[in-house]
Amino acid sequence: MDHPAPLYEVAFETARTVFDLLFRKVFAQFPGITFVFAHCGGAFPALAGRVSLLGNEPWVPHGLSARDLKDQLATVYVDTAATAFPSSLLPAAATLGADHIVYGSDWGAPCTTVDTAEENRHSLQHCGALTAAEAATVRRRALDLFPLAARRLGATPKTPD
Repeated sequence: MDHPAPLYEVAFETARTVFDLLFRKVFAQFPGITFVFAHCGGAFPALAGRVSLLGNEPWVPHGLSARDLKDQLATVYVDTAATAFPSSLLPAAATLGADHIVYGSDWGAPCTTVDTAEENRHSLQHCGALTAAEAATVRRRALDLFPLAARRLGATPKTPD
């Protein structure tokens, strides 16, 4: 339809990927891996309730119970790249918890400009989807998840490598 894929198609591709990994039980098979999905997980958080409700119905191949969904999501995080707005942050926080949201910017991608990156960063702090304390921990969490990157930036990660 001549719409650029970064505008919204990546959100659906991300959701398809997350659900495929859930149904294949990849998160359960590799609990030592922390997964971080860009763009607040795309459409995944908005659809997670539907899958939680219907995922274990007899007509669903390789069913996924609500408990399986919740357990597997314990190692899943999402970032805020181009999504630091209530319409993205609220479903992500409801699905994963605000403590599973990390800062992301899409910086360096052709679809991100100085203006859009700054608007996204400002919205993260002021849109009201997260409490002030939750929003303040988003950057810190990224540093904790990536201790080597934190050291390169001169920050001290909370957790060891």
